[in-house]
Amino acid sequence: AINKSLSALSRVICELEKKEKAKLPKKELHIFRDSKLTYLLKPCLEGDSKTLMFVNVSPDQSSVDESLSSLRFAARVNSCEIGNPRPQTTKQSKTTPSNITAKWYNQ
Repeated sequence: AINKSLSALSRVICELEKKEKAKLPKKELHIFRDSKLTYLLKPCLEGDSKTLMFVNVSPDQSSVDESLSSLRFAARVNSCEIGNPRPQTTKQSKTTPSNITAKWYNQ
């Protein structure tokens, strides 16, 4: 199920990149429905956001095939550029980690 979801995620990312490069109009991509993972990640991949992906690999010799597969997937995803993220605002939010920590400390 995991490999199926990651394959679907890879297809979605490639389709979004093709759509972006071809300057096609924004319309619904039905490919997001191929897995629960892509359906859940849809707002992160389509919107004006930055998405960070972590890939874990194992140093164990018995996991070489899976680690190589994971690294290939990461390289494929890393080569894709989709849209332009919104510029970050410099305004401090009331719920920054330091504010939350201070609130807990003062209680």
